Amino acid sequence: MSSEFTQPFRSTAGSWKGEEKSKPLTDFIRNPLRAAATAYQTIFELDHAQDLAKELAAKGISITQGYDKWLKIGLALAGFEEAGREIFHLISQINTNYVPKECDKQFDDCLSRYEPANDTKANFFHACREAGLDVNPRFEGREEEGPAQRQATTTSPSRLDPHIIRTIPYRAYKLYCDGKSLQEAVKTISSEKTILPDIVEDVIRPIFDNIDTSNEKFWNKGPQRVIIDKSKCLDFAVESGFYQLKGATGKVLFRVRQKVVEQVDRVELKHTFLDYIDSLPPAFDGILKSTLRAAWLSESSRICDNTFLENLPFLKKPFLKDNASTCYRFYLNGFVGITKSSINLKSYDELPGYIRQSQIIQRQFVSIEEKEVKEKSEYYQFCKKVVSGDEERFQVLIHAQGYLTHQFNPRTTPVAIILYDKEGRAGKGIIGQALSHINSVLKIDGRNADINNRFMLQRYTQGIGIIHIDDADPKRFPFGRFLTWLTEGFEVEQKNKGSVFVPFAEAPKFYITSNYVFEGTTASHAGRRVEIELDAFYSLSFTPAMDFGHLLFDDWDEEQWQLFDNTMLLFCQYYLTNGILRYKSVNMLREKLIQATCEDFVRWAEENLSDLAVGTAIDKTARWQEFRKSSSLTDRELPQSTFTRWLKTYLNGLGYGTKDGKSRGVHPRFEALIITGMPASGADKTSPSFDI
Repeated sequence: MSSEFTQPFRSTAGSWKGEEKSKPLTDFIRNPLRAAATAYQTIFELDHAQDLAKELAAKGISITQGYDKWLKIGLALAGFEEAGREIFHLISQINTNYVPKECDKQFDDCLSRYEPANDTKANFFHACREAGLDVNPRFEGREEEGPAQRQATTTSPSRLDPHIIRTIPYRAYKLYCDGKSLQEAVKTISSEKTILPDIVEDVIRPIFDNIDTSNEKFWNKGPQRVIIDKSKCLDFAVESGFYQLKGATGKVLFRVRQKVVEQVDRVELKHTFLDYIDSLPPAFDGILKSTLRAAWLSESSRICDNTFLENLPFLKKPFLKDNASTCYRFYLNGFVGITKSSINLKSYDELPGYIRQSQIIQRQFVSIEEKEVKEKSEYYQFCKKVVSGDEERFQVLIHAQGYLTHQFNPRTTPVAIILYDKEGRAGKGIIGQALSHINSVLKIDGRNADINNRFMLQRYTQGIGIIHIDDADPKRFPFGRFLTWLTEGFEVEQKNKGSVFVPFAEAPKFYITSNYVFEGTTASHAGRRVEIELDAFYSLSFTPAMDFGHLLFDDWDEEQWQLFDNTMLLFCQYYLTNGILRYKSVNMLREKLIQATCEDFVRWAEENLSDLAVGTAIDKTARWQEFRKSSSLTDRELPQSTFTRWLKTYLNGLGYGTKDGKSRGVHPRFEALIITGMPASGADKTSPSFDI
């Protein structure tokens, strides 16, 4: 078994020790009549256990307080095999410390320890009795006082003992095997059980009508027993839509229904077989349905083992993905295609490829005119307010959200979107929520995470469209470390499971929020990020909830959700039309220059490095000495080489071109930093031809 298989393919190796455990089960189903009798007893006990569990849950009574009791009940319910898992969850979740995954793990352990020869189902019923429940099933109103009362059962089907009803099919099957006709069986059972013949016939007619029909979907009828056929099971699983798929963290089990692919586990696979059995008539292939059910419950864990799962075919047909010119979003009533020229809702019948179940947004999409969206959408108005109505920044902000919504990575301009909020509470968290309502987002707490921790991205799964690093500290997340992630891809490593590389074409996009400006003024840094500064329009004393009169998202009605969806898809359309937009922020640039040098130097440079032109020669030594006089830094703290580096950083950060050289036309000549280019003016816009 490959170690690549993840949790849904949890190993059951060691659950069975050769013939020691399998032999009693083989003996158990060797005789169909014996199997049917035992099956009816098991089914009766299972139904009764389910009723008791529901009663415990309804009354809030816990019988699993403390680990020892929890284990004891789990071992008891393991006697029902997989059918006991649902009951175990139902009674475990009454406790406040209930964790579904831990409950599953515990029941798996109980199944592996279960000994058919030492069945302890009685411990569950005893615990229910101790909790005050009536564990003795009786038909309503019956008294054990002579034939007069027993005769009442022949005239009132509603008063029949459920246990008696459940034994009728087994008796009918035995009579069928003895060569009796339907009417002979009805007469015999009616007499034996003192039940009206019409009632008996209603129960056993389906057995006599269907028992000779042929099915054998995933089993074979042997001369002495029912055999679950593993090869037929594999065919049935594929027919039911089960496939393997290679994910970012290994192989996983998926199920396909009408081009929608959903990750599932082995429990669903087992129940698919069980649901099919339950849909069958009471008898077929010369056997009772209960006989097949008992055989499946006995064999299901070994049939659906890891070897079986590895033999499932891989899903080869491609998933529908965004491309350079089109973005797709999936809703309950259809899928939406967004292009430069249109936003169209289409039927899922027209879906050109597979999609994941997790991609379907649990809302109805209703198309709204752009003008109405701009006038009525609260989120659209919110985005305007967080930049104080600055149209240039507003356009950069909404195009950035469109870029994040579009799940296609442009090879020429992959960027990280960075939102700054120096004061805090300005609204960057709400923008993160908005993205999570339109896309699949992995949120990482930047205050506690560390980019040097190789397990930082271990929660990443295939299908995530955005990685949101919230409140990132530039010291813990130096932007230079992101450059390779943005342009090539990244490694995802899970503890004890190895690592998988996520290539650029399949990688999510990065959305980073911070209260501090990230350092880096070089072209490689600037070209790989879009930085947007939010204003302090909102604060602790004036929140968006106060502004709009309610919480965004949580308190929205259907109309606002429809406006929101249209808003986000419009943002995406703007991006597809115009590409990435940028603007030059004096405040952010100054913060970066201070980070790269020091505040005293930036203040000195602002006062002394003006009126520069192409060809201007800046005397490195003279300027260093000039700055030294106004600074408290010593020669050791600020050698001339460091000052020259700061000088280049400052000028290049402002957009000047520079080169080292010697002065001309003056004597004596001096070592100089020569201006070779001037800063570009206006907002920096990336041409759509390079981006889309």
